[in-house]
Amino acid sequence: MARHLYIDWLRRQTAERKMVDSICRLVARGYAGGDPETAYEQKEAAQTVERIMRQLPERMRTILYLREIEGFSYDELAAAMELNMNQVKVTLHRAREKFREVEARMERSEEDGRNGQ
Repeated sequence: MARHLYIDWLRRQTAERKMVDSICRLVARGYAGGDPETAYEQKEAAQTVERIMRQLPERMRTILYLREIEGFSYDELAAAMELNMNQVKVTLHRAREKFREVEARMERSEEDGRNGQ
């Protein structure tokens, strides 16, 4: 039931906007003053995470978001996603792997773009 409520809520919200807000909030918490360059780098990092998350399948994006942004425990994830503990662990592992793959692919394409100019 919690999973269905979450999915309904996600549909009502603009998922990407909510994700960006959460990521920016987390990044802002880590930014306690300092120079503008650091703030800019943190903002860029948050935008990169958003772009990567958008490329993940919905189930992976949801479980990663709930675990990494919302801080759900494995038990809470299992209940919310209607999965057993092994499925939670496997899905989360695969989501993290996919995240890293997409991140590496984006970095390569950015490097290719800079080298091609």
